[in-house]
Amino acid sequence: MINSTFKENLNSSTGAFDLLDKFKSIETRPKIKECLQDKYQDVLLRYANELEEMQEIFESNQKDPLRPKNMPENSGKIAWARSIVTRIKTPIDKFKT
Repeated sequence: MINSTFKENLNSSTGAFDLLDKFKSIETRPKIKECLQDKYQDVLLRYANELEEMQEIFESNQKDPLRPKNMPENSGKIAWARSIVTRIKTPIDKFKT
């Protein structure tokens, strides 16, 4: 179950890091702990996919970024760029801690 969940059902690397972090505090069998330690590799692969997605979004929209209708053009572009940086930075910050 653990293997299939981490291979097929990862919605985001941030959620997967949170899940692994919760399992750290639970006392489990050594085999299960070992299996969970191996899952960091799967989470990092998911993060690499997310990085590629963010790069595609950035490259396809950098000339005319998406922004809310009521936001001025320049501040909308800044908010758009910050949202991409946040989506990239959050999972790796969790992994560092």
